[in-house]
Amino acid sequence: MAHPGPDYRQSLDGDVKGMKIGVIKERADSQDVEPDIKEAVDRAISLLEQMGASIEEVSIPLIDYSTVIFQAISRMEAANVHGAGSENDSMTSPMESV
Repeated sequence: MAHPGPDYRQSLDGDVKGMKIGVIKERADSQDVEPDIKEAVDRAISLLEQMGASIEEVSIPLIDYSTVIFQAISRMEAANVHGAGSENDSMTSPMESV
């Protein structure tokens, strides 16, 4: 039987004082972000700082490749589980022809 995790909703009181929030540098500096979106994000960051949150810039250098990396890994995982001739716990017997 699975053990339920903590109920994090109990800590949602609207107070962000002392909270640490990371802003991804490669996204904040991206030319691909529409100006109005960047402005809205900058306003939100400013408001969170005014409310007492600590804003820290974080770097994820390969974030531009994250979709390609995910696709490569997930396809290999799918091939491993569903590959031709593989037998594992998730496989079922083929249906008999009707």
